[in-house]
Amino acid sequence: MNEKLKEKLEMTGVDVRAGIERFMGNEGLYLKFTLRFLDDLNAQKLTDAFAEGDMDAALTAAHTLKGVCGNLSFQTLFNNASEITNLLREDKAEEAKAKLPELQKNYRELTEILREYSQ
Repeated sequence: MNEKLKEKLEMTGVDVRAGIERFMGNEGLYLKFTLRFLDDLNAQKLTDAFAEGDMDAALTAAHTLKGVCGNLSFQTLFNNASEITNLLREDKAEEAKAKLPELQKNYRELTEILREYSQ
């Protein structure tokens, strides 16, 4: 993983150092799984569930996204998903839905960097 990619990821709230440590110091393995995040559909599932008014599906998607982001040390996106998860658990669907644009913004920024790097 080059320094420029690390810097860009850190600017979107990724704790690259912690992520690499979580992968037992194997930077290549961390990068491999970080790039696999592009295949994760939970952010879209969350958006779709809110649009359909399916709060059970929204909770599942938010919770799953939270776990994936936690494992990869995507701190900002983890915090977004965690907040939505907690609000949904508290039956505060409208408040949770109001947090979606912030999550989507961070998700877009992060995936744009990953797509750029993966080309």
